[in-house]
Amino acid sequence: MHSDQAGRYVVFRLCGSTTKLSVYGLTLTTNTGKEWAKSEWKANTILNAPIHRAVPHRTVAHAPNKAFTAPDARTSPVQVYRKSDFPTRSDTAIMVTMKFTKMHGYGNAYIYVDCTRETIGDPQQIARLISDPDTGLGSDGLMLIYPSDTARARVEMYNADGSRMKMCGNGIRCAGRFVIDQGLYAGKVLHEPSSPEELSARIQSDSNSVSNNGFSRLLARTVGVLGKSGCETIEIRELDLETDAGIRRLQAFISDGQIQLLTVDVSPVTLDLSDMDCTLEGKTAIDRQVRVDGRDYEITCISTGNLHGVVFVDDIADVNLNLEGPALECAEFYPDRANIHFVQVLTSDHLRMCIWERGSGATRACGTGACAAVIAAHVTGRAGKQCIVDQPGGRLYVDILGDSVYLTGEARVVCTGTWRETESI
Repeated sequence: MHSDQAGRYVVFRLCGSTTKLSVYGLTLTTNTGKEWAKSEWKANTILNAPIHRAVPHRTVAHAPNKAFTAPDARTSPVQVYRKSDFPTRSDTAIMVTMKFTKMHGYGNAYIYVDCTRETIGDPQQIARLISDPDTGLGSDGLMLIYPSDTARARVEMYNADGSRMKMCGNGIRCAGRFVIDQGLYAGKVLHEPSSPEELSARIQSDSNSVSNNGFSRLLARTVGVLGKSGCETIEIRELDLETDAGIRRLQAFISDGQIQLLTVDVSPVTLDLSDMDCTLEGKTAIDRQVRVDGRDYEITCISTGNLHGVVFVDDIADVNLNLEGPALECAEFYPDRANIHFVQVLTSDHLRMCIWERGSGATRACGTGACAAVIAAHVTGRAGKQCIVDQPGGRLYVDILGDSVYLTGEARVVCTGTWRETESI
């Protein structure tokens, strides 16, 4: 670890045994597995680093500042941030006043801002402040909507710690709803409003004359799910959104003027290690045996634009997510960290999983993580190509069709409002 501000550090979380760490010659005594209160900083006055309110049950890290490893090899990494990299409100002047919408996909919540109408300052700083559950709005990150030259809109995505991400399955579905709800683009009409029975019959009839009949069956199945939930009429619209991982095409299923479900093609995906930020040797890592913090795992590495590590377990209830999640996220073979998923196979078409997201910690849902779980289950012979995926926040549907991977699920609005960041509180 390096810094030009020796002694100006804030430690957020330790997962592991009680230990002492030396920070550039300064020693602080830590307690085990809990968020720090100011009174618990034995060397706080020496460090001269006021405590930032940490996000509960989350470990934060920063790529240029690698995690410390405690002298005792049995302990887990401690995540450390420069004070200057993670500002408190007392550090900031008046920054921004902007309208926002908070949305979520099964509890995976983000703050959305229409940057065609609103002006935002430093997005990384705003993401950190606005995501704080106590002094901010509480979210897994920030989504900024801009004009695009290649799609209907461009989505910039930030984690709760301010790091940039390329793609988010739940986030992009919510972005699709946001773009339509805000009137930025109504979507191309694929199918006019019809009863679920009529629409399913029409889609299945169309599948006989198109090459991608698997996709048509996916649409028909989704219409059937909505029909069973009580939707009397359904229409389908389509739109393209630009992300750092490329263009993503979405289908919105609308009933009574409200978007009920959205499907997004998250491909391209890859198992090729040369296409991801992973230092494991070989062409792929499928059920690769690794040892991290004294524990043995079989991990499968997949990129959906974001890097995912999938570990299959007999029962996710036995996983110590707050300990094992950050340890694997910051494993030495992931130089820029990774999303970590522990997956339980219930049947050949039904998975259950828990999630530790890079830059956000434990979350209730991860759309691209669900896709990674199904891909990993399929390539290892544990499941088929169409799966239900149960996450803590709810149920997602994943379909592998040729080279494409489709994710279907909800996108809900929590609230709207105006964010004002002032000089001090």
